[in-house]
Amino acid sequence: MLTGHEAAAACVALGVTHVVWVPDSTLGQWEAALTAEPRLRLVPVCREGEAWALAAGLYMGGKQPLVAMQSTGLFESGDALRNVLFDLGLPLWAVIGYRSYLAADSADTARRFAEPILSAWGLEWLLLVAGGVFVAEAGSVVVQLCIRRLWGKRWLRCAPLHHHFELGGWPETRVVRRFWMAAVLCAAAALGLTQAAWQSRAEGPPVVARHAPPGPSLRREELAVPSPFGRGLRVVIAGGGTLGHVLPGLAVAEAIVRLAPDARVAFTGHCADLEAPHVNAAGFVHRAFRARALPQRWREYWPFVRENVAGYLEARRWLKHFRPHVVLATGGYACAATARACLSERLPLVLLELNALPGRTSRWLARRAAAVCVASPAAAAILQNPNWWLTGTPLRPGFFRQRGDLHAATAQPPRPTSHAPPVMDGSQPTAAQTQQTRDDQPALPVPPDTARAAIPNSQPIAAYPAGYESLPSSTLVVLGGSRGAEELNQCVPQAIALAARHLPASATHVQQAEPSHIAPAKLPWQVIHVAGRGRSEATAARYARWSIDAQVLDHLDAPADLLSRADVAICRCGASTLAELAASGVPAVLVPYRAARDDHQLANALEVARAGGGLLVDAPRPEAIAHSLIQLADEQRRHSMAQAMRRLATPEAAHRIATLVLRLASRQVGT
Repeated sequence: MLTGHEAAAACVALGVTHVVWVPDSTLGQWEAALTAEPRLRLVPVCREGEAWALAAGLYMGGKQPLVAMQSTGLFESGDALRNVLFDLGLPLWAVIGYRSYLAADSADTARRFAEPILSAWGLEWLLLVAGGVFVAEAGSVVVQLCIRRLWGKRWLRCAPLHHHFELGGWPETRVVRRFWMAAVLCAAAALGLTQAAWQSRAEGPPVVARHAPPGPSLRREELAVPSPFGRGLRVVIAGGGTLGHVLPGLAVAEAIVRLAPDARVAFTGHCADLEAPHVNAAGFVHRAFRARALPQRWREYWPFVRENVAGYLEARRWLKHFRPHVVLATGGYACAATARACLSERLPLVLLELNALPGRTSRWLARRAAAVCVASPAAAAILQNPNWWLTGTPLRPGFFRQRGDLHAATAQPPRPTSHAPPVMDGSQPTAAQTQQTRDDQPALPVPPDTARAAIPNSQPIAAYPAGYESLPSSTLVVLGGSRGAEELNQCVPQAIALAARHLPASATHVQQAEPSHIAPAKLPWQVIHVAGRGRSEATAARYARWSIDAQVLDHLDAPADLLSRADVAICRCGASTLAELAASGVPAVLVPYRAARDDHQLANALEVARAGGGLLVDAPRPEAIAHSLIQLADEQRRHSMAQAMRRLATPEAAHRIATLVLRLASRQVGT
């Protein structure tokens, strides 16, 4: 046991200001040393519940209290712990003493006595075991009525259950004794299961903190103060379906490892063949669960429910095995199973929403998320979570290293910590309002010099055609997203041919002139088209028909290398694609995918277009795309749009989100 002077020194080192103490003979040995320490104030109270309530008030008032009591007082203070600390999510410190008769055969009695009690509060299913007799009584009535209404028969002679035995000839004293014996056995089974559950995760985080419900327990001003994180933190990043949900998670994961080298990060998603190669190549573990997007036909609802329920059960079993401290969800239906299992396990959930118009999954999860990170103020207005952060879209450092502006972009002075609340009418902000909100938003910590070091891009460049390393100075890139875009594959070759010859945007010229009748023209750009897996041959044939020399790729292994050499892009409007273009300073012809359920790509494109970084083409028509390309042929206009795109970049986004995630994870282990 610590001496009084050792306890006082430990409290001072932890920054404790008040020690709320329930006087007793064991901990009373510290009273003299705690009273003599001028930087501590000893506050004696009469009851354990009063100690927790007083400590909660001190913490909310800006102090750092520590509660000192005996383990047996946890029984009396249960209501205060559950109803005040857990509901409010207050991370208070405590020193729990243990009675001498409990320490006779064990050096650490915490696991044996106090923590199994607290663990039971986080295992709701144990209530069914502990109250098994009462569950059987109530259930017998429900089953009796259902059988009577459906088949007109009796299952029991009479309900509730104890009347069944009385009508069977048991005396009332015998019924009472047997039912009390069953109640005692149920209570013993519940205690045994509690102890087994705690021992199975003895190496994990303390249960008293791990089961704190998600909520705004993270104080904003603390994020601006660099401090060490806990050791052995475990983080799960949930998201998939497309690389637009995976690559931002990888950027955050790498930032987490830079800040906490011993942290364990795992990914969960849905499409293992698409997601796992990228995740495994970065050195992280990937786990796929069953999931299904919200259907549009009624006959598809049963498979939707079946697949998502099965995925939720798989995710919950896996979370119990991995025992994470926090879960980061990147949006989309593929993250729903893991996020819902996270909330069921009472773990803090951080939602990362990168689209200007959040999807249904994000709107559903935002209501219970501990924090929400957004790339647009419009998204914060729709999600309406009070603990939101304007972080931007996280990207891997390779994008900023290629342009050489990572250090310059991150070495900015801290921004003010006061900001106006977002507009809650769901309207799209103007470019000036967006920039003003970015300036007013409180900043998470700027990456330190050690965190700014760009990690080398491990993806080989050999996947590109010969000559890719020495591209001409003007390059046009066509990006259809991680799965490709057939509409762009069909209309972009014709649009480039029209733009190269400066034809008027008239459909009659296109209909009357066959591709084979048009003489080759000198293109102002070298064309590189990412068509999607299995679509490159057909797309290359279309370019050949229009006499255009283009390099057509199935996919990109290292998009940062290509975008660093690009001057113009024709692209879909996923949040990750636009963020990569902004980081590389590439102006774009924006062709949103309008068949999406919530039309989120149009909202993303509108924000970029209003900021001056791109030209919006509402429908993928060759004439409209050609007209936009002709405008981008003006070097001065292209330069101004490139500058506008760079102003939309957020190089510090991954570091900010990683800091927020690690702070919440550290709260879970009590550091």
